[in-house]
Amino acid sequence: MDPGCTKPGVDAPAVVRTISAITTRLLDAYAQGLAGGQHPAVDNLQQLHIPGASAPIPVALPNALVPN
Repeated sequence: MDPGCTKPGVDAPAVVRTISAITTRLLDAYAQGLAGGQHPAVDNLQQLHIPGASAPIPVALPNALVPN
């Protein structure tokens, strides 16, 4: 984060710590291998009542991406 980017009332150091922690967790998960195998995406837009959300479209994974 650019230290010059500020907004009144925002705790910039806390935002930097939070974004850094999220990024670290994501990169750690990807470093362990196929992240989607252990942490598959779950379409929950309908449960969250997001306007315009529709049922997920089933997608077949290429064989190279299917865990053994």
